[in-house]
Amino acid sequence: MWLFLWSIHRTTVERRGEDGRLVGMVFGGRPVTEAQIGAELGVSVSTVQRYSRRLRREGYWEVRRHRDGLVVCVARSKKRGPGWLVDRSHVTGQIGQM
Repeated sequence: MWLFLWSIHRTTVERRGEDGRLVGMVFGGRPVTEAQIGAELGVSVSTVQRYSRRLRREGYWEVRRHRDGLVVCVARSKKRGPGWLVDRSHVTGQIGQM
């Protein structure tokens, strides 16, 4: 639960997926390490890994491994509420369809 709330809080860009749902990108699609997440939440890396697996299994997270960490996308993020959408993927050239 805390990891999911952290990811919504750290979502800086939202876009519509192919299915029309909002997908939030943590830190705008920049990689983050499990150690950084753990430090922010005050938990161990193994705890972050365990909950990350559960969020992926349940369909709340999509994660892409990157040499500098994880690129985390949050399904159904709804950070800004209805009607708000920012898609800067065309500007950054990062994060294609997941």
